[in-house]
Amino acid sequence: MQTATGVDFQGVPYMPRLHLTARSQPAPNQRRPFRAWRSRVLTLGLVGLTVSVLTSGTPHGATQVTAAPRARLATTYLPMYVGNYETGLRQFQSTPWNDLPYAPTLVRTPTFDGGYAGRYTIPAGGHRCESVPNLRSFHNGDDLWFQFSTRLAGNFPLSTSRWQVLTQWKNSGDGSPPLELVVAGGMWRIDGGWGYPGGPRMDWRLLGRARLNVWETWTLHVKFSSNPWAGAVSVRRNGVAVVPGWRPKAGTLYPGQTSYMKIGYYRDPLINQTGTVYHDRLKVGTTPWSVR
Repeated sequence: MQTATGVDFQGVPYMPRLHLTARSQPAPNQRRPFRAWRSRVLTLGLVGLTVSVLTSGTPHGATQVTAAPRARLATTYLPMYVGNYETGLRQFQSTPWNDLPYAPTLVRTPTFDGGYAGRYTIPAGGHRCESVPNLRSFHNGDDLWFQFSTRLAGNFPLSTSRWQVLTQWKNSGDGSPPLELVVAGGMWRIDGGWGYPGGPRMDWRLLGRARLNVWETWTLHVKFSSNPWAGAVSVRRNGVAVVPGWRPKAGTLYPGQTSYMKIGYYRDPLINQTGTVYHDRLKVGTTPWSVR
């Protein structure tokens, strides 16, 4: 059809290219406003382009434009620590006092992610087989996410009521930590506070029945504080929320102390059975997306 803008053979108006003849040429005084407007637009465009090039071409300008978004991206989506055993035990500190009597070893099977996992074995009468990640200490006000996968081997003493610790957020002083992941009486449990300075303030939450030869992925959101009203813990088991916003009686730090992380296997030496635990894919970050 014929429209004011041209011929549209598909029913959509369009603007045809104009071929001006001598008769249709506008008078000189009619062309000046358009030329003046076009000149101003081009001038402003060139000025803007020049400013943009000069700004992005200087180190100071580049920092202002790109550093903040990149920092936010790194904080949001990148973990601050990864311990996946793919490079051996390099992501962990050398702590021979945690090897009583055996040190952790690498295995190719079973694994949760990648080609290797960490194996932690304690014989009858043994006490400790743990790793300390190359990770900074935790302080009042820290708000961090942790994710790792744990597997109890077929020889794990599941039915004993004696304590068995799989992960600790250990206080810098002596005694039991303000936060730990344990198995007792066949149940997973998050607890802490037994070693509180001045007297125990033990508190815990049950996380469900423990199973042998099954990978369990744990995600914890910890707000570190020695103030029981500010310290908080949320726990997910295989992506399902099992503890939302728990506030331990002793807080998540002890007064005047920091904490650090230990992962592996630590138990009552009165257990007279060999037990093995596997860990894999430990991540620590500042957001839930950074530990996925």
